[in-house]
Amino acid sequence: TAPQMAPYFCSKHAAEAFTSTLRLEMDMMGVKVIGVNPAYHGTNMVSDAPNCHRDFIASLPEEKKKEYGEEYTNTCMTEAPRV
Repeated sequence: TAPQMAPYFCSKHAAEAFTSTLRLEMDMMGVKVIGVNPAYHGTNMVSDAPNCHRDFIASLPEEKKKEYGEEYTNTCMTEAPRV
């Protein structure tokens, strides 16, 4: 996972849960259900992630930056998804 990617990961996990449930329900009728989970694609959401993380951290009040800690804020800058 990565900071500020909650909507993406929530929807991905929801699709995974739906597929798993549908697989179980349809199996009794002999229907096979599979899920295809592609990796990141070069969309604006992913390609702009490093800038979004930097801007987010820069916009925080100093008090919040201290709460998150330097290690976390540095991780936001270096661990952002890249394509």
